[in-house]
Amino acid sequence: MELSEAQRLAQVGSWKWDPQTDTVAWSRELYRIAGRDRNLPAVSYKEHSELYTAESWERLQRAVEEALRSGTPYELDIEMVHPDGPTTWIRARGEVQRDTSGGIVGLRGTAQDVTERKLAETELTLANDRLRLAMESGKSVGWDWDIKNGRDSWFGDLQTIFGLPAENCVGLVEDLHRYLPPEDRWRVLEAVTIAMEGKKPYAAEFRILWPDGTVRWLTAKGKFYYSPNGAPERMLGMAVDITERKLMEVALRESEERFAVGCSSGKDVRL
Repeated sequence: MELSEAQRLAQVGSWKWDPQTDTVAWSRELYRIAGRDRNLPAVSYKEHSELYTAESWERLQRAVEEALRSGTPYELDIEMVHPDGPTTWIRARGEVQRDTSGGIVGLRGTAQDVTERKLAETELTLANDRLRLAMESGKSVGWDWDIKNGRDSWFGDLQTIFGLPAENCVGLVEDLHRYLPPEDRWRVLEAVTIAMEGKKPYAAEFRILWPDGTVRWLTAKGKFYYSPNGAPERMLGMAVDITERKLMEVALRESEERFAVGCSSGKDVRL
């Protein structure tokens, strides 16, 4: 009873299979996960294809066959189909059982309901895709910097911002200084250092200099994420192209300066 209650709380069911007789045994929780009547016999392995989507069944078959051949345990996420239509995502784990001489005589394992996690992953993927599409259409880029492992990835309108094709979207953090004019490098470094050490949001405005001399202005914001011991592990952020705004600011400032000079000299000033 305690084992059944523990499985219910953890949403983990257990199973055993005897390949010689194709006899399958399920725990109470596995019946619930599969949406099956526990008064009926567990579904035999021969009929297991009805339990899963076609793609999931194909992957599970390969894993089972490899386990029986080499004794390799497996762990994979597969989609289980309920008799009344809905599906459940499970984390399936299996390992071989051996007799006293070491021969493989069966399989046993667990199935954990991970539907909520898979739905959350799907929503996250959709959100990232929406953000990516928005960036690609809005002259902006985003980055994900894995500080701990020294990796970074970029996405969005890299062509407009850096003059780079989309395939060159990794490793820019280390080489970013090459795209910054010398007088802007200290500003970016200082903003990053203050944000990282003070655990504050990162914000900076700076220029990007292309090899052909093209200059783009960016405004960037980011956030650091830290390990339990306080060490920075990750940084997420985005940068938006504000070149047109900067050019308009320059044009307005020059116009105001001409107006001020004209007024002081008494001349008719045309903007």
